[in-house]
Amino acid sequence: MIELKITNSAALLLLTERMKVEFEKRKASNFYDKFVDLETLQYKDLLDIAEASAVDLICLLPADILLERNNLDEIIARAIRSLSGIYNKEEFNIYSLEQARSIVRKLEVVFDKFIKDAHYNYN
Repeated sequence: MIELKITNSAALLLLTERMKVEFEKRKASNFYDKFVDLETLQYKDLLDIAEASAVDLICLLPADILLERNNLDEIIARAIRSLSGIYNKEEFNIYSLEQARSIVRKLEVVFDKFIKDAHYNYN
């Protein structure tokens, strides 16, 4: 098992910065009105942006991390729960470890399939 050691404050900083980038991209593609701020979004929209940002951050990690057992889901769950204090949405406090696991599992499947396909291509 690979144990990632990152403080919650560092994970939260990475997540919130990525959320800002994701939100700006959505505004640029007219998904949100130009005058809407990230802080004024509803919980559902913020959660969608947070989870998309978590996926982006996971994809930036080396593939080896996703191919072995790790504690990435715990890190994501804690960081997303911490968003409740930043965006004043108490609903973030109930974000479950299983929700974070679901995000990580989907990416693990993609990476695993890619690795298996790569082995097939060489044989």
